[in-house]
Amino acid sequence: MSVLRDLPTIDILAELRCQKGANPARRWTANDYFDIVTLRHGVPNCDIVSADKFWADLSNRAGLGERYETKILGRPSALIEVLQDLDA
Repeated sequence: MSVLRDLPTIDILAELRCQKGANPARRWTANDYFDIVTLRHGVPNCDIVSADKFWADLSNRAGLGERYETKILGRPSALIEVLQDLDA
């Protein structure tokens, strides 16, 4: 598993697919692909990432925000709050 941690985009892809697969009640959609692609590139390269509530929650429960020192937000109002805190 340490090899995956050395490759952030692969690590995030594997983690999110495993987390999503653990919930058989929620079916995969075409948009899930785009959400994962966006997160796998955004999380290791950005300080703040905004995603839909489901993917933000999944990412945070998987510890991706802490692992890559990224704030992963699931609501637009949270983004506004974080940006206002940066300005203060």
